[in-house]
Amino acid sequence: MSESPGPGTLAALRQRLAKMLAIKLYRDATGAGPAVAKDADERMVARKTPVKGAAAPPVTPEARAVGEALRAGNRGEAIRLYRDATGAGLEAATAAIDAMIAEKQAGPRPTAPSAAALRPLNPVLLLLGLAVLFGTVFAIVILALGD
Repeated sequence: MSESPGPGTLAALRQRLAKMLAIKLYRDATGAGPAVAKDADERMVARKTPVKGAAAPPVTPEARAVGEALRAGNRGEAIRLYRDATGAGLEAATAAIDAMIAEKQAGPRPTAPSAAALRPLNPVLLLLGLAVLFGTVFAIVILALGD
């Protein structure tokens, strides 16, 4: 029989699973490749989570320049500026810019259904509801035939 993993190992596994899930969700939402999704996840993790009511972090001049190039429809210039700002390779920069373009074209994402909407029906309550329904129908039939 194998020994159970220590608490450090479990924490590392949980952290790894959370990272894998974040990368998968990013890929599903943007259609980006694995490398771009991993880079995006690492950038998001490196950024501190903003406190409610706190000001948003300032937009860097490099990010503004990439945004302006994209708004002007100059994809090549946006890729060059992105590479200069991040040090990314051509393939990663192209994928990142393409993901930005695709996200912009997709428009706002639909909101996810609430957890309560996704919860399955309780089988006991379902059977109880069916019993009440059939009991009511049976009682109406008996009363109708008895007259």
